[in-house]
Amino acid sequence: PITKQQTSYSAKLSGYGTLKSSLEAFQTANTALSKADLFTATTTASTTTAFSATTTGNAIAGKYTISVTQLAQAQTLTTSKTQADSKTAIATSDSVLTIQQGGDKKPVTIDISAANSSLAGIRDAINNAKAGVSASIINVGGAYRLSVTSNDTGKDNAMTLSVSGDSALQSFMGYNGVKDGDGNGMTESVTAQNAELKVNNVAIENSSNTISDALEDITLNLNDVTSGNQTLTITQDTTKAQAAVKAWVTAYNALQDTFSSLTKYTA
Repeated sequence: PITKQQTSYSAKLSGYGTLKSSLEAFQTANTALSKADLFTATTTASTTTAFSATTTGNAIAGKYTISVTQLAQAQTLTTSKTQADSKTAIATSDSVLTIQQGGDKKPVTIDISAANSSLAGIRDAINNAKAGVSASIINVGGAYRLSVTSNDTGKDNAMTLSVSGDSALQSFMGYNGVKDGDGNGMTESVTAQNAELKVNNVAIENSSNTISDALEDITLNLNDVTSGNQTLTITQDTTKAQAAVKAWVTAYNALQDTFSSLTKYTA
């Protein structure tokens, strides 16, 4: 009798496990089928690799004519003068470097001691300050220049650099925002600029190469300028809905088979 009871309990536990597994699979299929954007999903196709697009479930199917004439880019400033090495101090006094970018960004001040005013010291001080820019040292045939690049693209993120406390350092790396302006120690090696494009012949300018506010529920990702007009096509994507319905039917049938198997009478 004990052996018979053990067999019965084992069968029941196995049955509960099978039922639980079938119910979980059916619940997963139900959840997938109830997603709001399942039946409004879209796919994108472009006639060029110069741009791509992503959509949300509410994007309207259609075609858009797009031409890209300019990509957004981040400003880079590079010192006009070189240093013989990256370790020798430039300043003779402690100083404060102020970096100001456009828009509503607040100026960032960075303390630079005279002892730490080498190219390597200035680079590290800028990068450690998390000032919205990155600094690097460029080797130009055995001499070295300091280069500072904005983290963000767009002309509103152009910067000025000023140094107080040491005239030598100001002369070396100051930049007043005027290209080729008097007294600048740095030159603009890469100009801050916005992306420029036309969508259905409507001109659009954006500080970023990722544009999410030009077309409703469509994000454009610009990679290059285009050769004339190109076409972006948005089409309805029914494959996800079809797969979800098929998975639901499979899970439902499997659940029914489980019910039938577990409730089948055996003498």
